[in-house]
Amino acid sequence: MGLTGDEKRGGDDFTQDGTSNLKGKPILRSNTGKWRACYFMLGYEVCERMAYYGISTNLVLYLTRELHEGTVKSSNNVTNWVGTVWMTPISGYVFIDSCGFTAIPKATFLWKTLYIQDNVGWGLGYVISTLALFVAIIVFIIGTPTYRNKPMTESPFTNMVKVLVAAVRKRNVVIPVDLEELYELTLDEYSGYGKHRIDHSS
Repeated sequence: MGLTGDEKRGGDDFTQDGTSNLKGKPILRSNTGKWRACYFMLGYEVCERMAYYGISTNLVLYLTRELHEGTVKSSNNVTNWVGTVWMTPISGYVFIDSCGFTAIPKATFLWKTLYIQDNVGWGLGYVISTLALFVAIIVFIIGTPTYRNKPMTESPFTNMVKVLVAAVRKRNVVIPVDLEELYELTLDEYSGYGKHRIDHSS
């Protein structure tokens, strides 16, 4: 990835870990990543979760009352739908974790949506959930300039297998008293391009 003259002079202002924008160009650290990008991801996640729970919570009732499916068939359909929803991100290598402090707005939205579905109408209830998902997509797209793209050098599944194999091989290794002995390189060397130090967690 080549740098222009201005980028070379201000190299410290650009990310040094191999990340770029979606076009593969170097990006400024001050304008991307960290909380700036996190706000968009949290907004997306809140809206997306509200849409999901607004649909899934009453879906069995909708299928039995409105579409007149049997209890067994509707439960099976909902189970298949939920399974598909949770497996789809894996196929797209999307690993976004829910944050704990999204629980309050999610619960409030869910309660209101369920009330509308039960007392006003299913159509309006599902329209609200659909709009929440639409807002989630818009928030995600608007935040695109703040995201950092890390080109994938190998399959994520390869990395997961490597971790599992290493864990099995080193299951009997005694952890040193000085945790700095766990690292082969110094802190300065880990700060170089493409190197990431993973701190001991337990």
